[in-house]
Amino acid sequence: MSGSFGVVYRALHLPSLTTVAVKQIHLEDSDDDISEIQQEIAHLAQCDSEYVTRYYGSFVKGYKLWIIMEYLAGGSGLDLLKPGPFSEAHISIICRELLLGLEY
Repeated sequence: MSGSFGVVYRALHLPSLTTVAVKQIHLEDSDDDISEIQQEIAHLAQCDSEYVTRYYGSFVKGYKLWIIMEYLAGGSGLDLLKPGPFSEAHISIICRELLLGLEY
């Protein structure tokens, strides 16, 4: 699946049998500034909240940056909208969770 930058894969961390998301960014082709990507990774590494996607680590191999993160089975917000618009009840839950993440 293509994300906002790079490609996102679902993978299995064999020692823990945990499903993870792996973002792969081709650094030569990326429109994002490498320093911005490094800053984002540094922020994610410091986060410890159930309302923020968990970051597990990253590494560079060749010209590709691999970012290992918590796998969110529901997909992106855009993916959730594909079946149709949200009800007001669903919107209120999403807003609450988003605000809790921002508060953190």
